[in-house]
Amino acid sequence: MAKAKAKTVFFCKECGYETPKWMGQCPGCHQWNTMTEEKINPVSRGAGKRGNNLPHQQLTGLFEVSMEEEDRSSSGIPELDRVLGGGIVKGSLTLVGGDPGIGKSTLLLQICRYQANSGKKVVYVSGEESLKQIKMRAQRLGGFKENVFLLCETDINAAAEAVREAKPDMVVVDSVQTMYFSHFVGSDAQQFDAFTRKQIETFEKASMLLQEAFPYKILRHICNSAGIERFPGAQFDMVRLGIGLYGISPIDNSIMHNVSTLKTTILQIRDVPEEDTVGYSRKGHLTRPSRIAAIPIGYADGLNRHLGNGHAYCLVNGQRAPYVGNICMDVCMIDVTDIDCKEGDSVEIFGDHLPITVLSDVLGTIPYEVLTSVSTRVKRVYYQD
Repeated sequence: MAKAKAKTVFFCKECGYETPKWMGQCPGCHQWNTMTEEKINPVSRGAGKRGNNLPHQQLTGLFEVSMEEEDRSSSGIPELDRVLGGGIVKGSLTLVGGDPGIGKSTLLLQICRYQANSGKKVVYVSGEESLKQIKMRAQRLGGFKENVFLLCETDINAAAEAVREAKPDMVVVDSVQTMYFSHFVGSDAQQFDAFTRKQIETFEKASMLLQEAFPYKILRHICNSAGIERFPGAQFDMVRLGIGLYGISPIDNSIMHNVSTLKTTILQIRDVPEEDTVGYSRKGHLTRPSRIAAIPIGYADGLNRHLGNGHAYCLVNGQRAPYVGNICMDVCMIDVTDIDCKEGDSVEIFGDHLPITVLSDVLGTIPYEVLTSVSTRVKRVYYQD
């Protein structure tokens, strides 16, 4: 069988954009003379995918496998030692999981106590508690001596640097999900492009170091919705589609394609004389005899109270119906005086004909906040093309 030839690709050293041919200007970041050539050895047909830097494994005879005992140390908790096969293995990584509040942090601190009291240097990194909170828990447990060092940090790079300087025998990270690995903070704005490219560069270097420590491919992702659009060369293995999933541009919050509609129906219609008021605190003042409709949606459903008192409107049979008075918890009132409608007719809060940006602009926020404010008690209906 002929040996597959190495593939030549070009990477932008600024943003990571990949292309099979050289270009003077990078299509991803629009910088000039940033493309560098690299050779990639293809994976043989039928073989599993492997990282380029991963060693190939060799066949080993059963009786050639070394049975040397690992360097283990007790956790101080016999049942945990049994689960770990005899104790904590030097150079190993152990993930402790469980329901919130089950006592994972207390368990880890007990392990730290035993290890430190055995003469080992322990670093305890917390992304959830303050130094005082950790010390209070340690005082409740009691029996601590020296050699336990605390660090409150959520930046994984800063934590790693502190650990490298301390050179401890054991590190506890509580908890992994609080550690900040990478997330774009300015990929939607051109003035932050240099910072975003630095993030990409730092992430790529760190992830490659991490990859070298594992025998299998680690999936990498850093792009949010804006990054997907503006930094295509940094899409790596996966992307984190957020606001773009709802058809809203992460660049300017414009509607690219509406995919969600919030609607309700008219519950009641009443004729209200001009001298009357509508709603709590009598905030809804009428200027004429009016037809007022009640619709069964309120701030407990996610309809913001700041939209009331005529600040915004919904659509009834395609016509604008302003909110009258304060929006209540479970219901609100709208003015349908000039609209031909009846009880049971559909009301669009936002959707194809009333963009969600109309509401977010009134509230001085982003569409994402309006979308995520819709409470769980609102029935969801999903359509699939």
